[in-house]
Amino acid sequence: SSGLATTVRADLNAFVFEDFAIPTLSIDATLLADQARIDAITAPYGGTDGLRGSGFVGYDGTFRVDLAGSLGEMARDPNVQRFAPGATGRTHLRASVRGDGVVTSVDARSAT
Repeated sequence: SSGLATTVRADLNAFVFEDFAIPTLSIDATLLADQARIDAITAPYGGTDGLRGSGFVGYDGTFRVDLAGSLGEMARDPNVQRFAPGATGRTHLRASVRGDGVVTSVDARSAT
């Protein structure tokens, strides 16, 4: 081993994770001894600047991802409609998704 960190980039199509619709996104990460550090997540979203974030995924199944950004039209977002049926308009949000390998928790806050 040269001692240099290994970096990876993943460009993902939209998918579903833990019943959440995840949009198309790009991830830049650094592989470390005990985790993949997520250096940047970018997700163009709803005709806005989209979502941006960072976090980690531990090789033991733990993870944390923090996101912030804009939703262009909440009426077209399946995650918003799941928790706030009938919501419309634009919003800025911050969200944190955490997991310990067994339980996943989401804390999301919106500021219109």
